[in-house]
Amino acid sequence: MSFEKDPATTKAAGTITAEIQVKDLVTGESEKATVNGTISQLSSLSEAKEAVAGLFDNDTKVQAFVDKSSGQEAVMKELIKKAAVEAANNKAITIDFKADTDTVKGWDYKAPKAATEDGGTETSRAAAEAGSLKFTLVLTKPQDDGNGSRSMSVTVELKSISETNAGKYVSLADAKAKIEAKVTDGTDDKSLSTLVATATTPNDADAIKTAIEGELDKTIKTDASKEIIGYSWAWAKKTGEDGKEVDDFTYTPATQENNGKISFKLELTLEGAKEAGMTSGVTETITVTDAEVVDKADKYQTAEELKAKIEAIGTTTAPIKAATVPTDATTAKTALENAIKEVNKADPAVTVTVENVAAAEGVTGTTFEASEDGATGAYKNVKITIGTGESAVEFTHDFNFAKQEDSSSSGS
Repeated sequence: MSFEKDPATTKAAGTITAEIQVKDLVTGESEKATVNGTISQLSSLSEAKEAVAGLFDNDTKVQAFVDKSSGQEAVMKELIKKAAVEAANNKAITIDFKADTDTVKGWDYKAPKAATEDGGTETSRAAAEAGSLKFTLVLTKPQDDGNGSRSMSVTVELKSISETNAGKYVSLADAKAKIEAKVTDGTDDKSLSTLVATATTPNDADAIKTAIEGELDKTIKTDASKEIIGYSWAWAKKTGEDGKEVDDFTYTPATQENNGKISFKLELTLEGAKEAGMTSGVTETITVTDAEVVDKADKYQTAEELKAKIEAIGTTTAPIKAATVPTDATTAKTALENAIKEVNKADPAVTVTVENVAAAEGVTGTTFEASEDGATGAYKNVKITIGTGESAVEFTHDFNFAKQEDSSSSGS
């Protein structure tokens, strides 16, 4: 094996040549391959200056640096410097902001200000003010002969940063607080529950997730409505049941007995800090754990909850009361179906099928046995099916009937 590198210079591109030997461990045979590559020619100082100046040659380009940084000065400086270093295409060229002097600042950023209305006096009010940005980058390259160095500078000025963006340029901490106010429930402010209620399909995980995504996009991404500038958001990731990466979002639907709960994690990123390669102040995580956002209701009754309600019908201590006790399995079936309607609260109603099963080998048939006086009846081995298809719940149960006591004679 061999490796040769001819470094690139400002006058010529460089090259890389590598010879690689690949050996088959089974047969012992080997083959050689040669790989060639080119290293781009390095920029001269003047070329680097031209490339750096091109990053900022109109207001729109400069404004983009302000926006990506959400007007945060420290982030903006890091982002601008990183972009300049990459554009210069020569590690031998150092780039930094010009040092301030008594008369001229090498970096001069004035953030836009929103109007203030505090208090009732004229002195306590202030009109909105546009911001501005002016800076000078100094590019320095050592002389090829090693004697000293040469420098060139690029001066950039953005005379006006609109005051309408003043409230939209926020720190990462403030951005997090804004988003938390929209996707969490406080003691008095139920923002998340209110947002969940806008889902196109109530109590549905996908619809609720879509509603939250829409609000976040509106706040962060959509130009016409965004409330903060320079940020992006994404669901945090977790490992799903199949071992694959999925969005960290879980909604447990409300039922007849339990409130709907939501848990999720989302990541808020300051794009300029990420692009600048900063290691802190880049991302914040917003976490919601088991927030109850949908109230329990009869209409959300599940098949298992309905099963429990049906099993509570016609017990020995609380039989199904009827003016006339059924006389056989057929009339008992009709009476039971009517009783089940009373506890089937799901909306839309869950399909419930009552079936009298014929006796067969290994199968106990449905029976009905009335007392001699007709006051009670036992309806046994009744097959109940709740729902349809693969999700259907099937079970067999016994039910008891008793004659409804005549209210006119109960007091005598």
